[in-house]
Amino acid sequence: MDFTKLEHALPNVVCITDNAKQHYIKLCEYKMWENHIGAANYKRKDLAVVIPMLGEYEHPWVHVCKHKRFDYIQFNKDIAEANYVCYLDWLKFWCSSIGKLVRSDANKIRELNKAISKTGVSVVLLFDGLENIFPDVETNVVHKEAVRALVCTFPEKLRELHNPSIGIITFAKRDFLKKVITQNFAQFESMYKDYVC
Repeated sequence: MDFTKLEHALPNVVCITDNAKQHYIKLCEYKMWENHIGAANYKRKDLAVVIPMLGEYEHPWVHVCKHKRFDYIQFNKDIAEANYVCYLDWLKFWCSSIGKLVRSDANKIRELNKAISKTGVSVVLLFDGLENIFPDVETNVVHKEAVRALVCTFPEKLRELHNPSIGIITFAKRDFLKKVITQNFAQFESMYKDYVC
């Protein structure tokens, strides 16, 4: 998976893959987005820290990248207890959860972006393991809307920002995504064609 095309921008992609682990760990190994792109090729002025949000990988690189002030145990409890049936409520949930990284109560993308940009450092958030957390996307509307908010609405709202301080890479299997995106999946897949493997 080649992210070097993103030398001018933070990633805003869904990686459609059955083998996320190697890519996920590699991104954590670099710690900073500019290191992954290659410092000489990186065209943005700000630093961007790679932060794993979801992904059950017991690996030293992943552990090193985890945000020290973020309560991952509580985050997973909050996900398990959330019972939203609308993707917009899930979008607020994802935003407010990410906001805790910078001690912000933002629950909208613009507010979240503003809070993160004030720190002077951008973030690249990694999400994986959605299939394990939300296994019933075909029959459970809560599961389906949670994933839809993360893989469709969150990236869409990020694209609306003029100067985003948030990057996101979500890894998911093709069959799983097809159950979530039941209309225009070919169009969705085409949008991320460089990140299919």
